[in-house]
Amino acid sequence: MEIIEKYYSYELEKEVTVVLTWYDYDVATNYLDFEWEAHDETGKDVRNELSGAEEDECERIARRYAKSL
Repeated sequence: MEIIEKYYSYELEKEVTVVLTWYDYDVATNYLDFEWEAHDETGKDVRNELSGAEEDECERIARRYAKSL
């Protein structure tokens, strides 16, 4: 599990940490697969509590980080 970056959620009115939990990249097909979570200050996964737009933004953050590995 790799901490990627902090993201402020206006929906939850607090900062969450975007975490990459798993990734796999297939060079032959250029296929990237990954899983991510958004943790609050207690470490609880609050991904399902984010608005759709915030969840999309956190996913973009995770995808950008996974591509850089």
